[in-house]
Amino acid sequence: MLPENLEAYLNKIGKPIIAYMCTYMPEELILACGLHPFRIIPTDDLTDKASAHLQAYICPVGKGMLNWGLNNKLKNLKGIVVPHACDTIQKLSDIFRINNITDFHHDLVLPVDLTKECAKDYIESILKSLLDELGKIGTPATEQSLKQAVSLMNKVRGRLRSIDRKKISNHAFYELCLAAMVMDKEEFLDAT
Repeated sequence: MLPENLEAYLNKIGKPIIAYMCTYMPEELILACGLHPFRIIPTDDLTDKASAHLQAYICPVGKGMLNWGLNNKLKNLKGIVVPHACDTIQKLSDIFRINNITDFHHDLVLPVDLTKECAKDYIESILKSLLDELGKIGTPATEQSLKQAVSLMNKVRGRLRSIDRKKISNHAFYELCLAAMVMDKEEFLDAT
């Protein structure tokens, strides 16, 4: 299900790509601006360039994401959004920025405590700010494009939830989840 040559697949996508590092990133915002969301998937087949920037004990997933960024050859990669999910990702954000891996770089600093009254206003303001910035790369989001993006992502997530996990292997399900995070969403739905 996952495209065999991910780089070639992504280079054929007819939209600007916005990469992200963590599932805390609401893909709907990227889609609503006419952009293609791409979850960075670390692989072992790249030249190790990350070790020059990181300690040996760093999280291997984080190291793999940095390695992907430093080896990146995507023609239509326009930016990256980095949700501050863990210490490693926060530091990777700095390294991505310092090394100018993408033209657009946005740190998405989500609230830690969602139970506080101020968290709602805060998250609305930071998501609105991100949406405005993404609209400068793609097209400005509208209420209609946001509704369509939410509907599309609900279909993708619903499709993944509907899979009978007893009928496929864990590896096959993992591959489907990865495909949902990197493929064109309509193409993913048509293929599953």
